[in-house]
Amino acid sequence: MVISTRYPSPRAFVVALWGSAGPDASERLEAVFREAVASGDPVIVDLAGLAFCDAHLLGHLLAVRLRRTLILVGPLSDQVKRRFAVTGTTKALKVQPGLTAALAHLAL
Repeated sequence: MVISTRYPSPRAFVVALWGSAGPDASERLEAVFREAVASGDPVIVDLAGLAFCDAHLLGHLLAVRLRRTLILVGPLSDQVKRRFAVTGTTKALKVQPGLTAALAHLAL
């Protein structure tokens, strides 16, 4: 499941993901991340409810990171942590412990 919303202060486009982000979710993820980038706002992606992700999601996250400030929200599931570690993206993607911390990080 994918839910997106915009925060007015600090400005942010927030995407929350639950369940599984595999090939069947790729089109929806592409659309929501395209909208997030077009918003012009920093992007926060809440992965706390995500049990599984594949390389497609990592590709989307890295593409967003190239165009906007990107902050991830955890805690990350063991599978998502392993995916990040195996692909070497752990250091490239900032993870905050919760949405409040992510929003506070933007306000700095």
